[in-house]
Parts: sequence; C-alpha cells; structure tokens
Amino acid sequence: ERLERLIEEGGKNGKPVLAHCVVKAHRKPSTFENVTARIPGETEEEVLLIAHLCHPRGSANDNLSGVAAALEAARALKQAIAGGLLPVPKRSIRILLVPEYLGSYAYVSQTDRRGKEQAVGGLDLDMVGSSQNNHNGPLSICDTPGAAPSFVTALAWAIHKTLQDDECITSKHGFVPLFTGCFTGFRGGSDHAVFSDPVLRTPTPMLGQEPDFLYHTSGDLPETLDPFILTKSATLAAVYAYTLAALSERDVRTVLGTVLEMLSLRLTDLYGQYRDALFSEEAYLAYTQNIIDRTVDAVADLTRFFPGKETSVRQLIARGQSSVREAAALQLSVLVGEETASELAAGARIPVHPNAKPFWDDAAYAWTPARTFVGPVHDLKKILRARGKSEEAYEAYVGAVPEYGIASIEHQLEYYIDGKRTCAEIVNAALLESQGARDFETLYKYLLLLEEAELIVRRGKDGI
Repeated sequence: ERLERLIEEGGKNGKPVLAHCVVKAHRKPSTFENVTARIPGETEEEVLLIAHLCHPRGSANDNLSGVAAALEAARALKQAIAGGLLPVPKRSIRILLVPEYLGSYAYVSQTDRRGKEQAVGGLDLDMVGSSQNNHNGPLSICDTPGAAPSFVTALAWAIHKTLQDDECITSKHGFVPLFTGCFTGFRGGSDHAVFSDPVLRTPTPMLGQEPDFLYHTSGDLPETLDPFILTKSATLAAVYAYTLAALSERDVRTVLGTVLEMLSLRLTDLYGQYRDALFSEEAYLAYTQNIIDRTVDAVADLTRFFPGKETSVRQLIARGQSSVREAAALQLSVLVGEETASELAAGARIPVHPNAKPFWDDAAYAWTPARTFVGPVHDLKKILRARGKSEEAYEAYVGAVPEYGIASIEHQLEYYIDGKRTCAEIVNAALLESQGARDFETLYKYLLLLEEAELIVRRGKDGI
C-alpha cells in the first residue's frame, strides 16, 4: 500500500518511482494451511471438491469464485442430507481449499498418513463465476489426462448439458442455453493437474472459464461476477460430487450414454482437423485409435466404484466397452471405410505416432524410467539448481520449444512415466495425446532433463 501511494504521488508530479527490493529468505521445514471440511458418507472413500484460496486482491473470479461455489455446494448437500431429502451417500465428500498447486502437493504428500480414506475422484473449481458478457469465455469442463482415463469427465459433461436446459422455446424438448459451455482436452495450470496424476487414482476434471480478459489484473473484481453463472457452477459441483459419492447401476447407464456421445464428438472433431489438412492420414489414424482405446479405458474405470462380486454391473461395464468399439466402427465406416474402421475400432493396430516410428524399435530408447515424484514438475529449473546441476541444458530446451510451462505437453508426458513403459512408449503416448505438439527427439531430451534433476531413475530387471 505504501508503494501504491508513492506511485500515485509520483504520477501526479510526473516523476517515475524506482524501488529497490531485497528479499531475505531461507529454506526450512514448514507447513501449508489447507482449509477442509467433510460431509461423512458410509465409507472412508472420498470425493473431492477442490478450489484454490491464495491469490491477493483483484482475484474475485480467479480464486474466490471457486471457493464460493464449493462452499455453496457443501452447504446445499449438508442441508439436503440432514433434512432427509438425500440419503447419506456411500462415499464421503470433502471440500479442500488450498494454496494453488502448493497446497495440493502438501495434501497428497500426506496421503499415506491420513488413514484409510481414499479419494476416488474430484472436481477442481478454478474460475467459475465471471459474467459472459464481455468479461469471460464459456464455462468449460477440462478432461483428465490420457494417462489417467476416466468416465468422470463424461459425468461432469452430462450434468453440464442438463444445466444448459434454461429456456423452452419450441416444445417440451426444445431447450436452449442462456450461457455458453464446452469440454476441452486436458491441460494443466491448476490443482486438477496434481490430483489427476494416475499414481493417485483420483481423476479430477477442472471446471473453469477461458479466455478470461481480466485474468491476473486489478479488474478481476466482485462486480464482474454473475450470480447466474455461479449458481450453475455450484449446482454442477454439488450434483457431480453427490452422484460420484452415491454412484449406482442406474447412474452407470447414464454415464455410458454420455461416454458414447463424447466419443462421437471427439471423432467428429478429429476428422474435421484431418479434413482441413492439419495432419497426415497416418497421424489421423493413430490419433483415432488412441481416442478409442482411451475411451474403452475410461469405461473400465467404473470398476473401481463397484468392487466385489457385483456381476450385473461388471457385465454392464463390459457391454459398455463393446458399445464404444461398435459405435466407433459405425461412425468411422462413413469417414474412412468399413475395413479401416473395423481395424481401428477393434484396437488391431498399435497407435504409433509418425514422429516416433524411427525410434520405436531403437534399443537406445528401450530403458524404463521410474518417477520419484507425484504430480507435474512445477519448476524444473529450481530443482536443478537445488541439486547443484547445470541449468544450461534446461535453458537451451526452454528456448527451443514454444509454449513451455505448467500447461504444456511436457507435464502430460510426466504422467506416463510409471516404471513400466519404455522411453519410446512414453514419448509416443505424449505425442498421440498432444497430436504432435512436439517431436520425438525434443520430448526425449525432456526425459533426460528429468533424469539429470534426479526426478526419474532407470529401472532395471531387479527394480529401481
């Protein structure tokens, strides 16, 4: 505030204000304060609603809107359960308000110490309340990463679509939305990137708004928020959390229908990009099969919610997986012909990206790395420095690649490092997911940087 006054006074006098700052800091063992509340269910399993609570002033949407939506969802659910409107769910629901990224890292680092509870899924509420009248973009569902395929994005999308039934204009089925929305592929940049690490088995989509014309500016004020949008976000969060906490066989059927719908949309969008010559036919076929295979895996994730001998549900999930391949074959038969469509839908091909083919069988890339960390690497440069390593290779890498950062493909690549996949398989998976955003050699160099930073180790026949 003192600096702000000096700048204002300097502006009046036409004089620049120069500030010399010294930060006195040191490293020591410390703690993070996370705010948390829990609606108890019948078991210790949990569903998470996550929002970040850390930004300074000028952060009404990028900070407090997610917190507000999470708290309102929790209040409504608590009241509905206590009043008998909703039965106590099988799983507990936890509200988790954290310093962005850092609080999530601190929370998951204590997973083994928290007892028997296990978070089976979550939803990250990031920027969820800004007016869409010149201030912000659509209310979007961001998918989980390809390394952690799950049906939870389809569940969130099904709720999102229902919430868009705002006004009936033609018949009882002729609803139109009064706000815009979409779903997108995975990108980092918020706490969902930590919890969606497949090591944690807590697939977490993100609800957010982008573009945000007031992002990280002093204009991100409460008056730019829209109670209508906030209501949609809080409702989506509450319905998502409760449905996941009380998932039933009836819900499985609904989810499977939405999974199939999302598959159709993805395949249609991908074909449109291929038709517009954004990539080769070889790449298009590899991307297509990758989408189909990941969708089958997303359906398989339902089995985590129905352990034991629930044969009817298991059979339903198996039929759902078959339906994915059948629906893909039917749609693709029109686009690429029946023979090719059948091969892709059946998973008969190994989806190898064209950029990876020269390296696929090369013994130099056959070693298997294992991770020593959870969640995406937030600041590789600082880690190298702390390890006493040279930063030269890192600086060269960053200077050579576009859009490197916490939302880049490198951080999706990290999820595939599981101690089982070879370097060739890891890089190939990342290339497929990013649709060739990098080339093979570049991503392999990133793996070597992680090794230099002691974040991955080479796994041999006898383990790490």
